[in-house]
Amino acid sequence: MHIVDGLRDSVLGFSVIASGATAKDVMDMVLVTHYFDTMKEIGAASKSSVVFIPHGPSAVRDVAT
Repeated sequence: MHIVDGLRDSVLGFSVIASGATAKDVMDMVLVTHYFDTMKEIGAASKSSVVFIPHGPSAVRDVAT
């Protein structure tokens, strides 16, 4: 079994348990969870620093203004 197969099975299983949740909802939750886990690990390191850079379609417009 590959990692992707396990992820697919987990997403499908969660979608069945949480009625109304779509596969996209589950993947969005996984991505946000990984994002916050990463930020927590960076923050836990004593000599780390973080610069938040806007990203996404509206970011280019925001930076331009």
